[in-house]
Amino acid sequence: MVSYEDVKQKPKTLMAMTSLKASEFEERLVSFAATWDEETGRNLTKGGRPPIIASMADRLLFILFYLKTYPLQEVIAHLFGMSQPPGQLHDPLVEQGAQQDT
Repeated sequence: MVSYEDVKQKPKTLMAMTSLKASEFEERLVSFAATWDEETGRNLTKGGRPPIIASMADRLLFILFYLKTYPLQEVIAHLFGMSQPPGQLHDPLVEQGAQQDT
């Protein structure tokens, strides 16, 4: 499974996957995490199904990689350890994250 912890040690790979340096990625991660928490309103301590991509950094990596490369859903599901292709990838959080780069 692809994870930010592995990819951040490989600057060329991170750049190829996201067009960002590690420092740029981590700057965006702060606002992404705040927006994610605000928009989803989820409190993982209250139970419910655990997220497939648990780490906030991995979620951002997933979204940026998807938006940059538009891989087949089967491919991205395999790379990020999902048992089935992701459902609706174009949601307000994805769109808002994309707009932060402009």
